[in-house]
Amino acid sequence: MNDSVPAGQSPGATAPAPGARRLAGRAGARWPRARIALLPYALILPLLLLLTLVMAYPLLYEVNLSLRQEVLYIPQTPFVGLGNFRRILGDNQFWSSIWLTLIWTVSCLIFQGVLGLGLALIFNRGLPGSRFFRALFLAPWVMPGVVVAIIWQWMYQPIFGILNTALTDVGLPTRQWLSDPSTVLPAVIVVNVWKGFPFWMTMLTAGLQTVPRDLYEAATVDGAGTWARFRHITVPSLKTVLTITTILSFVWTFNYLDLIYVMTGGGPANLTQIFPVYIYQTAFQGQQLGLASAASMILFVAMTLVMILYLRVARVRGV
Repeated sequence: MNDSVPAGQSPGATAPAPGARRLAGRAGARWPRARIALLPYALILPLLLLLTLVMAYPLLYEVNLSLRQEVLYIPQTPFVGLGNFRRILGDNQFWSSIWLTLIWTVSCLIFQGVLGLGLALIFNRGLPGSRFFRALFLAPWVMPGVVVAIIWQWMYQPIFGILNTALTDVGLPTRQWLSDPSTVLPAVIVVNVWKGFPFWMTMLTAGLQTVPRDLYEAATVDGAGTWARFRHITVPSLKTVLTITTILSFVWTFNYLDLIYVMTGGGPANLTQIFPVYIYQTAFQGQQLGLASAASMILFVAMTLVMILYLRVARVRGV
């Protein structure tokens, strides 16, 4: 009988069973693996907390303002509950600005998308000078909105503007582009289309470059024409890019303030008072921060619902 005791173990101690040693080894190996799996989340946790604070505090502060009769330069702000929302929803100018914003946004998106897609199809052919002109067309997109507004204000200037000068040279009557009720909204839409189409062009060009050339060659061999190749190859291949570009452009255009505010200030006769201009003028010209905050909350909820609906429709269609 062997009475020897393993080193490091007291004579009276009982040696662990082999099964217990295997379980202890597995638990020890599982714990480091769990720590390694949690390490990426631990590293980004401070940033996530900071982003949550940056986004949550302004939103909660906005909600608080929307429930109070907040007025600039007046310290007393009584709680009014949903009174601000009732006043906003009962304001005819609120609904006029919503309708005007929808016209503005949809018109800009349609023309930006058509122009951007057309240029993307041209540049995707790899024609000589494509890179130069593609870089040149990015200039409007990288310009600040205020700069673009001032440039086009000079172009629309009734006396010295380049547009009226060109009309005079060819014998046509001049126009008061930013004062005439019949031209002011189309005029600012043209400016925003000029500024925004490079984004569509860039996104769609990148999407087109991912479409395999073999698909077009096979379709051509099978007798498919230009329209058939565009409809059955190009458009389905760009669905994801179109969805992302549409969402971003919709949000940016719907919330665009500086361009219209600098060019027209919402006039004449509120004919260009889109919803962001309405909120700004309510807050800082009317000094009604509570009403403006309530309008902002309505805009926030509406934009969220529109994006959710759009994404669900896109998912149903297989985007």
